[in-house]
Amino acid sequence: MPLPRLAADVALLTDPQLVASVAKGSHAGLAEIYDRHGGDVHRMAQRLWGRDAADVIVKDVFLRLWQRPDSFDPARDLSVHS
Repeated sequence: MPLPRLAADVALLTDPQLVASVAKGSHAGLAEIYDRHGGDVHRMAQRLWGRDAADVIVKDVFLRLWQRPDSFDPARDLSVHS
């Protein structure tokens, strides 16, 4: 799969396709996943550990996705059910 060229292109991808694009170095793919799931991740982390910890947790989750996209199982739903 070639890297999407425009932000509009990544908006059409599924979450597993976005993770695959992140694995190929797509900043736009990472931004799209963050846009889709960052708020939910933050809300869940804030509920469990508080606001200050939630900020750090969200950064860690998306940094880990960038550094180790292979650690995310494409068969699992990335959405957070809050």
